[in-house]
Amino acid sequence: MARREIPEINAGSMADIAFLLLLFFLVTTTMEKDQAYIRDIPEESKVPPENQEIQTRNVFHIYANNKDQLLLVDRNGPGNSVPVKNIENLSEDIYKWYLSNRKPINKKMADMFPNPGNNESFPQYYGMSAKDCEIEIEKFEKSLTQIKDPVKSKTVAKDIREYEVKSRLFKKFYGDDEKVQLINVKAHIRIEIQPKTSYELFTQIQSEVEEAICKVRNEIALNQFGETYEKIRTKASIENDKKYDEDRKKQKLLQILVPQRVIEILTKK
Repeated sequence: MARREIPEINAGSMADIAFLLLLFFLVTTTMEKDQAYIRDIPEESKVPPENQEIQTRNVFHIYANNKDQLLLVDRNGPGNSVPVKNIENLSEDIYKWYLSNRKPINKKMADMFPNPGNNESFPQYYGMSAKDCEIEIEKFEKSLTQIKDPVKSKTVAKDIREYEVKSRLFKKFYGDDEKVQLINVKAHIRIEIQPKTSYELFTQIQSEVEEAICKVRNEIALNQFGETYEKIRTKASIENDKKYDEDRKKQKLLQILVPQRVIEILTKK
C-alpha cells in the first residue's frame, strides 16, 4: 500500500496574522503614566515683608541650608531652635503644632495634649459662631462704603466672602450659636531654603507637611462625620454629581478648621 503523504500547512500568512494582532494590542492598550510629585523651588522674594510682628508660637519655621541640614527655627521659643535629625519625624512635629493648644475632641487627643491652650510654643485658638461671622460681615460692609482705595476694597470684599462661607457652613454643621475652634489667623508653616538645598529634600519637606495636615483633618473628620477627610475628599472630587454636594461642604469646612497656610522662601544668607 502506498504511503499517503501528509500535506504541509501553509504558514505563509501566519506572520501577517501575528503582525496584525500585535498592531491591534498596541493600538487598544492604554499605558498608565507614573504620577510625579512636582513642586517649584521658590524664587527669591523681592517684595519687602509686611511690617507686622507675628509671635513665634504662630509660625512653624522649617529651615534647610545648603548642606541639606534641617532646623526648626525658634521652635522652643525665640532663639531656641531645634535640629531635625530624622525628616520622617517632621510630620509628627507639625501634627503636634496644630493640635497641642486645641480643645481635645476625643480621649486620644486629651491624653496626648493634656494642657490645651496654655502652651506658649504652639498657636492660639479662638472660638467663632455663625452669628459671630454675621457680625463681622456687617462691620466689613459698613467699612466698605467708606473705603476709596480699590486695592483695600478688594481685600475687604474678599474678607466678606470668606465670612459668608464660614457663616453658612457653621450654621449648617453647628447651628447659630456654637463656637467653632479656629487657629490663629496668622498661624502658618514657613519653609525656608537656600540655593543649594536639594530638590529631593524640598519635596520631602512638602510631603511631610501634606501628611501632617491630612492627619489632623482626618482626626476632626472622624470625630464629626465618622469618616476620614481622605474619603470625603475623594467623593467631593467627583464632578457633576449633586449627591456629593454634602461632601464638598464637609471638605470646605475641614479646610477652614485646619487651614493649609504654607509660605515658601528662598534666601541667600
